[in-house]
Amino acid sequence: MKDLGNLQLYCLFIAIVSCICMRYTGRNVKTRYESTDMSDAKSTNVSNEKFGAQGAFKITKQILFNRNFLSFVVMNLLQVFHNTFCANFLIIFVDRLIPKESLPQIYMSIIYGASYILPQCLILLGGNFISAFGTYKVVMTSFFIQVIASTFMYFHGRHDPALLAAFFILDATIPAAVFNLFNILVSDIIDDDQRKYSRKQPQSSMVFGTNALFTKPGNSLAPMLVVAVLNSYGYETLKNSYSDKEIIVKEVEDLHDVMFNLLCFIPLLLSLCQIAVWKFYKLRSNTDIIPKHVES
Repeated sequence: MKDLGNLQLYCLFIAIVSCICMRYTGRNVKTRYESTDMSDAKSTNVSNEKFGAQGAFKITKQILFNRNFLSFVVMNLLQVFHNTFCANFLIIFVDRLIPKESLPQIYMSIIYGASYILPQCLILLGGNFISAFGTYKVVMTSFFIQVIASTFMYFHGRHDPALLAAFFILDATIPAAVFNLFNILVSDIIDDDQRKYSRKQPQSSMVFGTNALFTKPGNSLAPMLVVAVLNSYGYETLKNSYSDKEIIVKEVEDLHDVMFNLLCFIPLLLSLCQIAVWKFYKLRSNTDIIPKHVES
């Protein structure tokens, strides 16, 4: 891990092997749709897809020019960024912003475990709510909740341990819970794409793959940007020296202020952008709670 050159060569080797394997699989795989009697397509108006390089490029272009898909991808990228931020930094911020003597240890344990348990509980208990209002409205509502909570937290929660703890739990729970609904939204996009272009079979792999291509960078961007901001305020130097009495108190306070600002402004700005983008998504009528297509 200390030799960046070797790491880059290793990643390049893995990428080449993955590309070769993916190419071989793509040329030789037989799906359940292709194994059916092809004569059925001749008697219908359903288009017969050509799955060569030209056909794949055409389908990808059609997917990328789908307004609903673009709206979802941008929103999903921001959600991946938010989830990664929560997973990597919330516990660090809890340790730094909430004094250990201000809350009982049992409460601190609840904060640490809530991000893993509450999102699943929220989805299980919220099935009727999702069915009643639809996935689109539930997702949009979650963005407004995060905007309100982040704004309130910024003005009232800097020195309130209980409010900080509640916000930590909320910010770790809502984005993760909403993220579990995204397969339903992708399924709607896949079905809409099939209807729009009269495809013989749904292009689920193409939609899932194209979505992953644009959203996976969020997993890397979040740690890189947040660590860069923290290090500009001395986090790398101070993180292992909190027990050192010679540390300048003002530097620690400045770092804690930056952590608090990141805690408030990242959810706030991401949610505002998501609200603006999500308004362009038009497939709003679905109230299913089980996706028709899943990423495999």
